[in-house]
Formats: sequence, C-alpha cells, structure tokens
Amino acid sequence: MRPFHLRASVFTLLEEGKLTSVVGRLAQIMLISLIIANVVAVALETIPSICARWHVFFGDFEKFSVGGYTVEYIIRCGRRSKTRASTARTPIATCSQCDWST
Repeated sequence: MRPFHLRASVFTLLEEGKLTSVVGRLAQIMLISLIIANVVAVALETIPSICARWHVFFGDFEKFSVGGYTVEYIIRCGRRSKTRASTARTPIATCSQCDWST
C-alpha cells in the first residue's frame, strides 16, 4: 500500500469514523470502550475499600490507557503533519500543530 493511501485510510478511520468497515468499527469500539473503562476506573478508585484492594490494577490500567491514548495521538499527529507543509523543526512543534490545525 502506498504511503498516500495509508495516510488517507488512517484519516478516514480516526477522523471520520468510517463505521462501514470492520477495522473502522473495531477501532471506534476500542477507543470508546477505553474511554468508558477509564471513567469507571476513576469512579471506583474514589471508593477507599475498592482502591485499597485493587490499587495495583488501577495503576497498571492507567499506564495501559496512557499508552493507548499516546499511540492514537502519535498516529493522528503523523497523519496531520504529512498533509500540510510543515514548518516545524522539532517533533514537539509538529505535534502541537495537531491541536491547532482542526
């Protein structure tokens, strides 16, 4: 697959939420499930008895979640930085363009 088609596919998958494909549907379900699981985990963490028993799990789940969100963010930044003439000289500047380019 040529890079242009890959970037276009990633855009369609993440930005437009193409639910007609199995991969698009799976990606959206995974992202929404991760968000809901984070809300539930944060709510359960506020209950002292549950937090005391499951604190290791909550810590590991938080690391997993941050990793997942980081991968999604990097993919989106990579997609957007290739679609524009980037004048950024550093990776940080390139990713910060993601936040302001929409």
